[in-house]
Amino acid sequence: MTVRPARVEDVAQKARVNLRCWQETYRGLVSGAVLDDAAFLAARERFWTAA
Repeated sequence: MTVRPARVEDVAQKARVNLRCWQETYRGLVSGAVLDDAAFLAARERFWTAA
């Protein structure tokens, strides 16, 4: 296995994985409307792009 630094092309996938983790971890603690909102995925993409 090779581990490499993340690239800009990885942002969409990182955001999807991050969102899925939030949905599985916080469902029932955070409103489903928030977790399932498309804007949440967009916010994660912006976060990972900036990071």
